[in-house]
Amino acid sequence: MLSINTVRIGGEVKHITGLDALTLMHEWSRLKKENAHLYDYNRKRQATAACCDY
Repeated sequence: MLSINTVRIGGEVKHITGLDALTLMHEWSRLKKENAHLYDYNRKRQATAACCDY
């Protein structure tokens, strides 16, 4: 089961304390990029919704 301190790598759930430094760095970078994408998407949606409110 995934929780806040776990990641899924190759279909296997691993706790972050069990990751080597390189894998942890890669997973952290992936998470930051994913979050940045979601925030950007939400910003664009809110801007579109704000201009079209009647």
